[in-house]
Amino acid sequence: MTQDDAPEASHPEDSNQPSDNARNHPEALNEVRTQTKDQAAPSTKPLPKDKAALKAELMHRILNQEQIKAEEAEARAKLTDDEGEILYAFHRRRIVRISEYLVVKKADDIPVHEAPTLRFIAENTTIPVPKVHDVRLEDDKVVGIVMDYMPGKPLDEVWNTLSPSQKQSIAEQLRGYISQLRDLTGNYIGAIGRGTVSMGKWGPIYGGPFDSELEFNQWILSDLHSGLPAPHRYYAERALSDGHEIVFTHSDFSSRNILVDENNDYQVTAILDWEFAGWYPEWWEYFRAYKSFHRGKDWSDYLCYILPPRFEREFIGMCYVSEYCSS
Repeated sequence: MTQDDAPEASHPEDSNQPSDNARNHPEALNEVRTQTKDQAAPSTKPLPKDKAALKAELMHRILNQEQIKAEEAEARAKLTDDEGEILYAFHRRRIVRISEYLVVKKADDIPVHEAPTLRFIAENTTIPVPKVHDVRLEDDKVVGIVMDYMPGKPLDEVWNTLSPSQKQSIAEQLRGYISQLRDLTGNYIGAIGRGTVSMGKWGPIYGGPFDSELEFNQWILSDLHSGLPAPHRYYAERALSDGHEIVFTHSDFSSRNILVDENNDYQVTAILDWEFAGWYPEWWEYFRAYKSFHRGKDWSDYLCYILPPRFEREFIGMCYVSEYCSS
């Protein structure tokens, strides 16, 4: 599979003007505009045979499509209020469960490429991700995404209670899903639909898209980390090389963004939070995953199975740079 040409957050002073988020992702925004009234039923992609419980749930949902469509209409009405169970809240972002089958992600300025990314992953892999049903725009900002409720517990909450065989089973599933991502290759660096790169620990910093890895490296060292002392820049420049393959990357692969089903032998039910996903050099997933891994009992050991250690020079170089920045 080659790179898809179809279709993150700032707060401009004039709320009537398009946000940086919208300006930096015009193609993704156009796709969102044309798909805000998506009436498709929940995904019917076949599930592995060993997921009998999930398959039964899927069949139940197919038989109740009219109910789900009614819930979608109700969900759109609830985007502007606080009804429903809050599943997650961080700063101005919330995930609210608004019906048996649906949740809404709400924020002032959701990355415009997030919904197209979820659709892209669903169409090109078997990775379990929420199906997008509706997107709400206000002043060219995405302020709500209605999507499937994904059952399961966050992996970081249950990891320390699992047996070695259960952990290995989860690791094998995740290794297969990551492998599917890395089979998707591209020819630029940025979000889907030639959107910008977005990174930053305390707030988004935008750059690109970049047509080469060399441009991406120069941005990291010259623009993103302009305050890097000269001696440190010298060593960092020699650690970051170009010529790597560009692959689709989650960019926030962590146990906190993985759901597992406690009642079905801890099958992976979802990989969430694709806000920073896009086309990146093949070493970028390693750096992001290893730099911010969940520090629970032996998670890092299994992460080495999911993403076998590679790209030592790039990883050490970026860790070195990160001492002086907030990426």
